[in-house]
Amino acid sequence: MIEKMLTQEEFQDCFPQIARDLKKSELYTMLNSLERCEFDTGELVTRDGKTVDALYFVVDGELDCYLENNSDRFKLGIITKGQYIGEAAILDGGPESTTVIAASKTRLFKMTHDRFQQLRAAEPRLASTLLHAFCEVLIERIQSSDELLLRTLLKLKQDPDIFDTGTIREMFAVVCQQLHGYE
Repeated sequence: MIEKMLTQEEFQDCFPQIARDLKKSELYTMLNSLERCEFDTGELVTRDGKTVDALYFVVDGELDCYLENNSDRFKLGIITKGQYIGEAAILDGGPESTTVIAASKTRLFKMTHDRFQQLRAAEPRLASTLLHAFCEVLIERIQSSDELLLRTLLKLKQDPDIFDTGTIREMFAVVCQQLHGYE
């Protein structure tokens, strides 16, 4: 028999920063609101520009994350166990900013936007804990990107001839990776 629900121990192991702030009953409630999803290697999880209405907790496997524009694709990084995707989508249900593809057999647990809204009404402390975790991640990404942009601009100010097209592309790539949370 395949275990459908994520166990409290497994969630605590994968997502200690969220689990530490939840009461046992809140954690149980949250775990009951998650839906198990499995993706095989090469399978599409999200597509840049398409509406996404869910947050995905990565429990096993790896996902590749890309920025896309028509036929061009730029790899941002790899998403692994203990990370999540869709933190903005859970709030607004808007279009995804990246394309995510399973790099290996991957097990995720999904919380839809509607389910999150239900939890927000029924369990405001639980929803607040999740929102706080999402905000912490987004703030860290913005701060890292700001620091990198500042260092890059200061280098450019000191020596405007040091940057060629390849260097600018590499720096832009690093900023995008940090904004999206991948190194």
